[in-house]
This record gives sequence, structure tokens and C-alpha cells, in this order.
Amino acid sequence: MSDRTVQRQKSAASNFTNPSLTLPGIPTLANPIRGFGSQINTAPPQTVTEVAPDIQKAQSADGQSSEPEVIKEKPLSHDISRISLHRPQAKLTVGEPGDKYEQEADMMANQIMAMPDYTLQREAMPEEEEIQTKPLNASIQRDILPEDEIQTKRSLQQATNGSLLVKGNLESQLDSSQSVQRDETATAEQSQSPETAMDVPAATALIPFDRNPLSSPGEQILFNSTLTDPTPNNFQLVYTGVGGNFDTRTGLATKTIPGLRSGNLPFFIDQNWNGTTPVTVQLQVQRTSNNAVVNTYNWTFGRKTNIPTTITQQEPETERPLPSTYSYKIGPDLIPTPGDDYLHQTILETFGQRTCNIVLADLSPAFRSANSGITTPEQITAHFFGTSSNNGTFTVSAGDMIYDQHGGGMPDISVFQAALTTMKEIYVELPQTYEVQPGVALGQYTIRRILKIDGSKMLKKTKR
Repeated sequence: MSDRTVQRQKSAASNFTNPSLTLPGIPTLANPIRGFGSQINTAPPQTVTEVAPDIQKAQSADGQSSEPEVIKEKPLSHDISRISLHRPQAKLTVGEPGDKYEQEADMMANQIMAMPDYTLQREAMPEEEEIQTKPLNASIQRDILPEDEIQTKRSLQQATNGSLLVKGNLESQLDSSQSVQRDETATAEQSQSPETAMDVPAATALIPFDRNPLSSPGEQILFNSTLTDPTPNNFQLVYTGVGGNFDTRTGLATKTIPGLRSGNLPFFIDQNWNGTTPVTVQLQVQRTSNNAVVNTYNWTFGRKTNIPTTITQQEPETERPLPSTYSYKIGPDLIPTPGDDYLHQTILETFGQRTCNIVLADLSPAFRSANSGITTPEQITAHFFGTSSNNGTFTVSAGDMIYDQHGGGMPDISVFQAALTTMKEIYVELPQTYEVQPGVALGQYTIRRILKIDGSKMLKKTKR
């Protein structure tokens, strides 16, 4: 506590005295006069004795209209209504109106009434100081929701759009990309008029998240960008590559996509890349009316050195709610090398063909009659679950980790109740492969989406 606190404690126990009330020949008050206001301190109650029977008789004889009060012994209080402002109780003799004693007493009463209530203020001030100076307890915020969890959840939310699966680093890489994005946005806005600068589409997902990825010669990188704006048709996305080609290995170095959703855009790095010549990709967000650039994003590639050979799923191979996120440790750990061994490295995800447990005999006669073209397991799977998948490119984040979110892909139970003769538990399986070099599998998994009899949806991912 500060010195001010000690002073306050002392003042709470002090007494106020005024020598001007002590006059020759006049009895003194038993206790000092206190300030007015709410009584907050906890000092023991004091008593004031005022006995003036002779005065009362004298006043009656003189025919005075004032009625002096006879106050029996009682705890000291601050009742203003009991104090005469013009004839204070300290006046113990009766004299002519306006004599020197009355004038002196009136002056003292006015001074006392003008005094501030120090007891009240000093009791209130510590509470006020505590409220103003008490810092926010950061550890409580961390206990409620750890910072790394906050970042991961924010990254998952911003990186997911519709059925788009989250690919890449969902923590530090997205944060760094957002920082670069803000810098690039500011640069773009400075070159535009105020009206144009206000209408800049916001990026919700820019894949790869890492703007400085490490890749191998001949590797395929999947770009996927989603931006939002009230008028998306007023913009176009223009990709320009150096050291590689779009769509195919012999495709063009520039790709223009109308609107603000690119979908998966393959970029193939030159197979003869030596790691020293530039490999870059630039994305320009342009206004279609005049091709004005309102935002720019850049990726600069480096070459991989340490090539990982293992991938380990951190979650158990049991059923989990759909959707769910899985985390993977990339290895092996290079013991002599401290820290991360595979940070920034790109990992391509690919999918095989879906299969499901619905067979032709499960379909009701009415459904088979209305869909006579469905006769094979492949056609059944395609009808209920489609044929396309949203694969992507991951980049290894801190701790040599990648994160993969799986959602959607399973219709509601009403779809199958209308198509099957007897409802049963439904599942659909999708083979998944992670590769760190072209054509070389790092890990292979089976993604099973499950619809329970009660309509709940689950997910199970196992290594093949």
C-alpha cells in the first residue's frame, strides 16, 4: 500500500477541535464537532451531553420563541436537521440577539458546514483507485481460451469456405500471410483514388498459406483463393507465374479467372529447376472495368533440402464428430538438427475413387424405377456422394505439423429414407494420399464418413 493509505488510516482516528469555540467562562462540548455526511468510518460511538435546564427556564422567562433541545447521551450522528444554523448549540448563555457571542458562534457554524466530508472521500478513494489501476488479468483470458487455440480456430474459420477443405498451416503461416496482405492492401490503396480504395475485396482464404514455401522441381502446387465483395462480378483474379506453368506442365504462365473464387488452380514447377533461379507466383485482384489492380499477393518459392519420409496422425483412429480436424507430425526428427526440420515444405494431397456400402438391393422399387440408369456401385456412389473432391497443398508449420479438416460429404438422413427399402447405417470411404515429392507417397489414409441410424454424422480416419 502507498503512504497515502497510512495517512488515511490516521485521519480516520483523529478528532477535530476548534479553539474558537472554547471561550473563557463558557463550558466546552464533551466531544468535537464532526463533519457532515454519511458515516462510513468504524470508530467507536461517542456521546454528547447537553443539559441546560436553567437556560430553558431563562428563555421561557424572556419569552424567546426558540426551543433549546435537551439531548440525552446518545451516539454521535450527523443529522443536519438537529443543528440550528443561526443559533448553534454551543451558545450556552442567553444574551441580546446579535451579540458578539452569537456572531462568533454563527461564524463557526458556517465554517463547519462549509468543510468537506473528508471521512467519506477517504473511504471511497481506495476503491476508486483499485478500479482505475487494476490491470486486466491476462492469465484468465488464457485459461478461458489459450492463445494458440484462438489462432487455430480463427485460421480454420477464415480458411474454410463452403466445402473447401482447409489446407496448409493454420497458425503462424496464416498470421504472416495476413500481415503481408495488410501491407499489400495498404500499398494498393495508396495508388488508388479514395473511392476506389474503399472497395477492396477481403481475402478469406489464400492457399498456400505460406508465402515462402519450399518445393521440389516438377512438383504440383495447388493455388486456391477466395475473396469477398458485395459485387464479385466487378473483379477478376490474374495469376502470373515465373519458373512454372498453370494447369499443365506445358501450360501458360498467366491465368485469368472471372470473379473472386479461383477454385483449385494447379501450378507446375519447372522439372529442371536448380533451386537458384526464381520461382514465383503473383496474384493480382483487378477491376474488370479498367483492369485496375486493387490488391496484390506474392509467393516466392525456395527448394527443399531435407525430404521427410514419415507422417503420423496425432488423433486416434476412432469415430469422431463430422466435421473434425486432424493434425499430423512430419518426420523423422533429425536429431542433430535443433528446432523444426521441415518448416515451409509443401505437401500435396490427392484422392482416389469413392466407394460406399449402398448396394442395388438396398434401393426401393420406387427409387429404382425413377432412376433406371443407376445399375452399378460406382453409379450409386456418384448419385449420393458425387465424384469431385477438394484436395489441396499443405505447408508444414511450426513443430513440423500440418492440419487437415474434413467436413461435409454426407447428405442428411431424409435423402436415404426416401431411397432405401430399409434404413441402415450408411458410410462412404475416400482414399487419401499425402506426397512430398512428385509421385512419392508420404502417407496414405482412408476417410470414412458415417451416417448413423439416428441421423448423426461421424468421421473415422485410418492409415492404409
